[in-house]
Amino acid sequence: MEGAKSYRGGAANTAAMAEAGSLIAKKTLEIGEGVFIPSALELMTLYSDKQAGEISGLNDLWYWSSSQCSAYYAFLVHFTDGWTNNLGKSLDFQVRPVRKIPILH
Repeated sequence: MEGAKSYRGGAANTAAMAEAGSLIAKKTLEIGEGVFIPSALELMTLYSDKQAGEISGLNDLWYWSSSQCSAYYAFLVHFTDGWTNNLGKSLDFQVRPVRKIPILH
């Protein structure tokens, strides 16, 4: 999908995916304002936060990112060991929509 190639911009990737007709991206955006599918870098940050005990609720599964590497492949992260790979988009894995919340001091 054109425009969903950012390694750090999950919100922009998700919008591009929805515009190109992705059902999962459209459903993600319907959840609410600011909700998106994390990019590859954002997903790795979530994995790191999970390993550090800073967040919970993410199972030890594969999760798709919104970062694609071609028309047929996208990046995903395994939440057991942080292994990252690119696999065919036709495969079934988990998607974890997120929302960024600004932290004000």
